[in-house]
Amino acid sequence: FVSGLATYAAQRAGVPLLLTIHRSTFEPDSTFSRNWLMRCAYQLYLRQNLRISIRQAVHVSANSQAAMKLMVGPQAQGSRFSILYSDIEPSQPATAGERAAFQIELGWAPDCPLIRNIGRFDKGKNQRGVVQVFQQVLNSHPAARLVLVGDGPLRPAILHLVEQSHLTSHVKWLGTRRDVPAIMSRADLLLFPSFTESLSAVVLEAGAAGLPIVASRIPGMDEAVRDGTTAFLHPVEDHAAMSASVCRLLADRDLATELGRNGQRHVEECFSLSAAGDRLVRLYRSLIPENPVAGLRAAG
Repeated sequence: FVSGLATYAAQRAGVPLLLTIHRSTFEPDSTFSRNWLMRCAYQLYLRQNLRISIRQAVHVSANSQAAMKLMVGPQAQGSRFSILYSDIEPSQPATAGERAAFQIELGWAPDCPLIRNIGRFDKGKNQRGVVQVFQQVLNSHPAARLVLVGDGPLRPAILHLVEQSHLTSHVKWLGTRRDVPAIMSRADLLLFPSFTESLSAVVLEAGAAGLPIVASRIPGMDEAVRDGTTAFLHPVEDHAAMSASVCRLLADRDLATELGRNGQRHVEECFSLSAAGDRLVRLYRSLIPENPVAGLRAAG
């Protein structure tokens, strides 16, 4: 997350430090910090390291406005701070045959509606909410199916919830996969009621794949999608509203296609490799003197 050692080494060597922030929470990822005391100590370590690194950096960037606001705060003003959105590779759409074969492989009908959720199984990604929303969707669309991709400390609890809810025939867990774009292209929509995000790569991948999205209205999500145009956003606790949006998209394929195409255009315009590259080049050109050798001599 933030290496205090790297910051110290850069300071000692007189090397300019560029800091980039790619998260919007101080919650630790590792399982050792489940202990309350360890978690508090680790959060204190992260906050202190970030504070020192921000003070030492010649420039601070974040991958979203939400990450900058939540991790840096009101001091993030002026030319020393900027937003560098991530890039997403274009996705190849699946053919009808590939999609049917994938569903048959899972033991389902080749034409059943497919809902995807992809992410680490932890509290922030809210797979519990995914299962609860999906359970409501089945009241109107009993043929719908849910695919969960990812792994993490809450995976046993989530799979137990699936079993307790009598959804084992409707939900498949695929574990950690390297072919996420291919899996995404074989779905009808992405359901993503996350509690926290900086800028979700999963949501951007869904947009690149032309999937409509139903997600939580949280900081960072409104930068990855356009509510009502590429996605439907709702309060994270409003399962009824999310379920209604999922059902609406499953019932109205023209609307789903429209949101998916809008999402592809949005990703191409804002999160393509060329757009991300242009932002990065502009940043480095603004930081490097016109005559680097003269600049180094002056610094020496």
